[in-house]
This record gives sequence, C-alpha cells and structure tokens, in this order.
Amino acid sequence: MSKFTIEEMYEAYTDCIKHKKSTRDYLEYIDKYGEWYIYDLLEQINTRKYKIGKSKCFVVTKPKIREIFAAEFKDRIIHHLVVNQLEPYFEKRFIPAVYSCRKWKGTLLGIQDLFKHIRTLPKSYYYLQMDIKGFFMSIDKQILSDLVDKNIRRKNFKKYKLLRYLIKKIIFYSPTKSVRKVWDISLFSKVPKHKSLFQVGSKKWLAIWNLTSQFFANVYMNELDQFVKRELQVRYYFRYVDDFIILGKKEELINFHKKIKRFLKENLLLELLEKKTKLLPIHYDIDFIGYIIKKQSYILPRKRTIKSMKNIIFQENIQNKELYEKTFSSINSYCWLIKHTKSFRIRKNLLRKLNTLTFYIEKQYFFLKKKEKIYDILENKKLKTMKQYKELQKKYKNHIIFMQIGCFYKAFDYHAVYVSKKLWLKLTVTNPRTSWETLMCWFYEKALEKYENLIQTKKINTIILKQKKEENKDIVRDIYKTYTYNKSWFIPISSMDEINRLKKQYYEKKLSKNKIQNIEKETYIDIEKEFIIEFKSMDIWKMNMYDIVEYVLKWKKILTNKVD
Repeated sequence: MSKFTIEEMYEAYTDCIKHKKSTRDYLEYIDKYGEWYIYDLLEQINTRKYKIGKSKCFVVTKPKIREIFAAEFKDRIIHHLVVNQLEPYFEKRFIPAVYSCRKWKGTLLGIQDLFKHIRTLPKSYYYLQMDIKGFFMSIDKQILSDLVDKNIRRKNFKKYKLLRYLIKKIIFYSPTKSVRKVWDISLFSKVPKHKSLFQVGSKKWLAIWNLTSQFFANVYMNELDQFVKRELQVRYYFRYVDDFIILGKKEELINFHKKIKRFLKENLLLELLEKKTKLLPIHYDIDFIGYIIKKQSYILPRKRTIKSMKNIIFQENIQNKELYEKTFSSINSYCWLIKHTKSFRIRKNLLRKLNTLTFYIEKQYFFLKKKEKIYDILENKKLKTMKQYKELQKKYKNHIIFMQIGCFYKAFDYHAVYVSKKLWLKLTVTNPRTSWETLMCWFYEKALEKYENLIQTKKINTIILKQKKEENKDIVRDIYKTYTYNKSWFIPISSMDEINRLKKQYYEKKLSKNKIQNIEKETYIDIEKEFIIEFKSMDIWKMNMYDIVEYVLKWKKILTNKVD
C-alpha cells in the first residue's frame, strides 16, 4: 500500500502556514508541538492512528449571524494535504463558470464574465437567479462521501485507501463533540436553531470555515453543474458556492427552474430558497456575489460594502500604531474591492473626508500618511503662489508638483519640461507681463481623473495640490493626492526641440499677425540665423533649466524690439 511522503506533508505544511506565521493559532501550534511535529503527523496518517483535535467555535454577525467552527492548526495541515491530492483531478472536471474556492477565480472574475455576456444579449432575454436554502447545513454527508469515493476510485489513486480513510474521517467527524467556544459567548443564544450545528443532526452539514468544506461544496454542486450543462444544455450559467444565475428566454428559464428544483431534491437532498429566486429581464439591476450590474451598462459595488467602508473611515480617533495600520489596511482592501467598478466619485468623496491625511499610491494600492512639512509651507500666508511652489520644489525634488490655480492644474519650471513629455501636455511660456516668466504645462480640472490614471501607469512621483474654493479671502490649497513609487527621475534636457517649438510659438502667437506681415523676409531670416548660430554654440547639457528659459525670453524680447 502506498503511503504519504514527507515531501507531500511538507508541501501541505508550507501551504498552511503561508501568511499565517503571525496568527495566534500558528504560535499555539509551535508552542505545543514544535516545527518538526509534521513527522509525527505523517506517521499517524500512514499507520491510521490520526485523531482530529479540538475545534474552536465562535459566532460572526456580518453579513449574517452564523456559527463558525475552525479546526485546530495541525488538522488544517491535513486539510491542505487532502485538497492538494484531490484538486488536480477535480479541477479538470469542474466547469469554467464556477468561481468559488478555485485558483485564479473569485467574485471579481465571476461578475466580469457575467457582465461581459449580458452586454452581448438583447434586452428581450431574462435572468433566473437561484439560491439554496441553508446550503452548508443541508449537505448530506453520505452522498458527499459516495461522490468523492466514486471519483477517486475511477482515477485509481495510488494512495486510494489512505485518502479514503482521511476523507471519511474529515466528512463524518462532528466538531460539536470536542469544541472550545471563544470570543463573545452571549452571541451563541442569538443563532437560529436551524443554523446551529448544536441543534441539528449529525448526518448533514459541513463546517463553513475549513478548506475541505469549501472544496467539498464544489464537488457536491458539480453534480448540478454537469446536469445543467450536459442535460439541460444551458449556455449561460454562472455559479458561486450556492448562488447561481442562468440567462435565456423566459419560457426556457421557467422550464429550467422546475427541472433544477426536482434534480436538487431527488439527487442532492437540497431545496431552493424561493424568497431569493428571481426571474427578471436582464436590463434590470442584477445583484450577484457582492456587485450590482446596472442596466447592462456598468458595475456598482453593493450598498453594504460602501456602508462598511464608511464605518471604518468615520470610526473613533486612532490611538495606537497597531490600530492605525489595521484601519488603513481595511481601507486599502475596500478600495481594491470597489476600484474595478464605477465608483471613482464614491472613493474620492469618502477618502477626502480624511483631510488630515495624504493619499499615497504604491503598486496601485492606497497608503495614508501625514505630511506636515507640506502643510507648513501651504499655510504660510506670507508666501505667494510661486514662492510656495519653489519652496516645495526644494523640499520634494523627486516629486512633480501640480498646483491648482483657478480651473487648471499647473506645473512649472523643470517639472513642466519633464512631465509634458510623459503626460503629453502642451509646454508653454507664462504671461510675459508677470514678474515670474517661466515654462509651464497644465490640464483642465475636469480631466483630473484621466491624468491621475496616466500618472499611475507611468509611475511618476507626484503631489497634487487642490484649491479650497469655499475659502473666499485667501486661496488655501490642500493636498489632494500624492503618488510615490520610490524611484528617482531625471530631466531629459534634449531641449532643442522644445526651444525650437517655443521660438516658433513666439513668432506665430505672441506677435500679432499684422506685425508678422510687416516683417521683411531678409530681416526675419537674419534673426533666424543669428538665433541658431548662438544656440549651437551653447552646451545645453551643462546649462540649468532656468538659464535656458532666460535665454529664450531674451531672444523673444530682441525679436519684439526689432519688429517694433
């Protein structure tokens, strides 16, 4: 008889401890058994002396109140061992439209696939959405055991007998016999009887928290998937755990509903939750696996998700560093969860409430941190706009600074030269009548979202300062967002093209058309030659950007004087 090897056990152990080394369960396991306990665990399995340890039970209230049974850490290693053996075989037999507890799947891919197909269908089509009543509490253990047993016999696994021993041990084990209640014990009395494992019989249910429960749920529901695809010949079918949707014509969907209901009752001993069964046109809103497809046009996050994000943002003051990091991690998670939907305004309005924090984006994730030095400069009312800008340039040399002035976001000096090429912005000269003539690039405030995306894709270190328009007396600017990628940037001073373009701009725009017409051709050519000769004699690679600007402005004045 083939036995499990230490390599297979070690692979299961490494999978189990991934991202778990700082958890209490892992530390308790190390303290009680030690790192080398996997050798003893391997011996117990191969000799069939393995015993399941005491489970930990607690009650969660979100999104619904329910009991959670978490296996002991050493038992979770065995769960990974079993799933590692079975997954390659079953993965080939699962249909592609199942998105729960599978590699490279998930809720986001599920809603995107559904949305992609819905957009291609005419509005005359309908969708049938169904849910199973008390799914994990209704799974029949004997039926599940027979299904797994039938498949592993067909495959002729080398470790068939040991696998069968472990699978039956896991499926038929009742965690209520040896359990430790933790956290708020008063919540156990609020759990409905039909949802409590302490109240139902031992022939049905699987513990929700365990990896094997999630995997075996897919094995159990695979019978329905095969029935829908093979016998009913349904083309558009999408499932996540016990929640599934079928797209088609109304008459077909009514017929499918009857056949599926009969199949579940006869073959899997499951019932549909009629309250959640929906038969509606596809141009209606579709609420599926945490997202809402709105009128076949775009995807929105659920109101419950936004409400949870608001609760985190508007919670009480953060008192210590651990709570600070935990809060920002939660906000990062929610931002990632909803950023794939049409939710830019929601995110912007919620995050701007944190007006004492600056938003960092690194690797497309939000990181929040105070920036006191920037505020010191901005709140100094003695400094005018350009003086503030130059002070910020000195302190943040590796950041492009965009400052809102009226309806525009502007960057100046060498920042403008660099960012104009990166973001395809127009490079111009500021009004020559003002006291600070310099190069400038800008974009309109309505295009802010577009240029934010460009800044992220190009990975440019950027600080965006937003004007507070509600302040009437003084122009006060606040930090809107900061993008930091920890990479230095340099100014490409291949400025010949820039200078020529600016020079041409002076001829065509700064001088009026009447003056240009009055210029004699010979005078114009002489000025052109003189400019080029003097420019070629200069080594622009050694010049400062300010010197180049002054040089161009000097020639502009010479030209205008000669014309006059």
